[in-house]
Amino acid sequence: MYEPKLDRDYSTERFFVSNESGKLIVIDGGEGAGKTCGMIRLKEVLPEGRFEFMREPGNTDVGEGIRNILLNPDLEMGALTELLLFWAARAENVEKQIRPILQSGRHIICDRFDSTTWAYQIRGRQREDLAPLFEHISRCVLGGLEPDLYVYLELPLAIGRQRAKDRGKLNRLDKQEDGFYERAYPGYREFIQGKPHLIVDASQSFEAVSGELLSAVESVVGPITQSVL
Repeated sequence: MYEPKLDRDYSTERFFVSNESGKLIVIDGGEGAGKTCGMIRLKEVLPEGRFEFMREPGNTDVGEGIRNILLNPDLEMGALTELLLFWAARAENVEKQIRPILQSGRHIICDRFDSTTWAYQIRGRQREDLAPLFEHISRCVLGGLEPDLYVYLELPLAIGRQRAKDRGKLNRLDKQEDGFYERAYPGYREFIQGKPHLIVDASQSFEAVSGELLSAVESVVGPITQSVL
């Protein structure tokens, strides 16, 4: 089995903002894990002006166009095409949005990032042969940029699938067979191993998950003085 190259173990460290740059926090997880709701709650409680909220793919005109293609339930595409489209959207986002925002000193909270691409397009699609390409493109697109924290919302597959169905219309990725997710979900843990991360039990109440998300943000940027939750 192909193993991604890992950095030093950040799992027990805490990260605080410097006066020179903003921080990048990724919230990730499978379908129905509650990423979107968690992002909405954080947007409600975090100080306005200090944080920018993003989703991937998206955030730029090019990214939103690619998103529409990737999630269109009427389209079929090969695994290589899918992988390249996700990275193309990310390249535009990094250049046009992420780097300028971080350089301004503001923080970013991003719904999905490279962790999902590894889990879905490499492990879920069973395309370990594309792993070297993934790593090469990652170096080109990110150019040393690394999230300061990955927060993985972990939820049993059956619960997540039911939540996704309850939302209504399913997109192209929502409609994958259970085997796809059974392969993909361990890929999240694999990818964030050795990187700064927190794993949250997403089967908890919304209030409990929201509290853990806020604590995760504070572990990176320092205490939030505003009274929240």
